[in-house]
Amino acid sequence: SALHNVYYKAGKKILQQKKPPRLQKRPCQKFSPKIITLHQGLFAAKVFSGIVVCDKITGRTGGKIGAFFQSARHPARKKEGTIMQAIQIQDFTNYRFLSDLKLSPQGTRAALAVHQADLEKNGYRTVLWVWEATDGRLWQLTAGGDEGLFCWLDEEQLLFASRRGQRELRPGEAETDFYRISLCGGEAQKAFTVPAAVRQIRPLPDGRFVVKTVFDNNAPCLEGLDDAARKAALDAFEEEQDYFIIDELPFWKNGQGRTNKKRSRLNLFDPKTGSLSPITGPLTQVDEWALDDEKARIAYVCSTYDDVEPERPALHLYDLASGQDRCLVPLGELSYDSLGFDGADIL
Repeated sequence: SALHNVYYKAGKKILQQKKPPRLQKRPCQKFSPKIITLHQGLFAAKVFSGIVVCDKITGRTGGKIGAFFQSARHPARKKEGTIMQAIQIQDFTNYRFLSDLKLSPQGTRAALAVHQADLEKNGYRTVLWVWEATDGRLWQLTAGGDEGLFCWLDEEQLLFASRRGQRELRPGEAETDFYRISLCGGEAQKAFTVPAAVRQIRPLPDGRFVVKTVFDNNAPCLEGLDDAARKAALDAFEEEQDYFIIDELPFWKNGQGRTNKKRSRLNLFDPKTGSLSPITGPLTQVDEWALDDEKARIAYVCSTYDDVEPERPALHLYDLASGQDRCLVPLGELSYDSLGFDGADIL
């Protein structure tokens, strides 16, 4: 086995205390250092291209969910004598990557995204699969090819983002369409549109959603503009796309492209009104974040800058009821790989 022992630096915070949190090390079982989710005593951890579920009390681990995709991920290569055939391009296109495992609210099911290269489109196809915890059955739910962003609404419904039927957006515009689909059957139905480029979404008990979006400080503010003013603002922004100003580091990130003055931002979205209310500031970069089991607090790792991004961000705790934001660990003290809740404690 290529698995190895790791120790996580866990920021232990008793929420009632006012003094700074005391940091502790907690030993974990044998799986890769990337925790995907934590629910009802179970850790779900990504191990290479597969996913392993581990009971944090007994330490017992279940089989890899990714074993279902084993034949596609590692295609057999024929041998002629003692010479192995060269790797072909289809060996890479047949490889399927698993990510973003999410357990349903009651823990009876799990959904995950499956990615596969698409040579014709020069990109990746992403579909959703569902795993049944009772019998281990794994089945494909969607087939559109762009459904990598999703969340559970209840035990029977998933919410996912898709570009199906979306109008072509101009430079400076951003919106994300979401669809609702039932595991019992039927077509996906349009749920709402978020007026931003959404990267992550989680539902709240009051019907709102916590969304992590990409915020471009250089883009024009289109909120409240009529059609003529909106068109004029977009025209002016589009005329300046032949160049861009670099005034901070980093200005480019792998897989994201140009990031100068762009930030990942936490917001509250109300689908009834269509309003998007920011939790973090326009120059605050949010990396990891987690919602507690009661869906009352958000822990997030962030850094606010306008020139050079700090190497070690801060850890904050946001109370959804009061809107109070507290800094638990200041800038420069720790680096963070994963973030989650274990009851009242932050991992």
